[in-house]
Amino acid sequence: MRLRTGITLAAAVAATAGLALAFTVPAASAAGSSDTITVLAKGGTSVFVNARGKSHPAVGDYFVLHQPLYNPSRPSAQVGEGAVVATLVGGTTLRDEATVGLPGGQISLAGTQQGTRFTLAITGGTGRYNYVHGQATVHLLPGKGNRALIALDADLS
Repeated sequence: MRLRTGITLAAAVAATAGLALAFTVPAASAAGSSDTITVLAKGGTSVFVNARGKSHPAVGDYFVLHQPLYNPSRPSAQVGEGAVVATLVGGTTLRDEATVGLPGGQISLAGTQQGTRFTLAITGGTGRYNYVHGQATVHLLPGKGNRALIALDADLS
């Protein structure tokens, strides 16, 4: 999520040219095992909320973003959707709260964003992701469309 009018999920959280990452939504995991779920966030809608009423972005202002999520190896195949609230906490640092909606449930993410590569904690889930924990690595991509590659390293046990 860049500090700009069009902010990207982290979706949470999408894709990098030349990366061929598989999209997998695990059916079940053995105790203690991790699965990686990788999605491409792109497009969608974003709104900037000028909470401080200043002529420039200021601490406390925030972005709200909703994005479709795609299979990175088949970028036209939508596999879910994501939503994020990114609050400016100082300089170019944002506090992210995100939800990744996938078949069978949702995964919640939270953390601090600085730069174009960062990690968010998996803070919970619903449905098939009810007991999920782990982290998500987010890579914001250049260009239009608020693209980001999100790799959720999730322990489902």
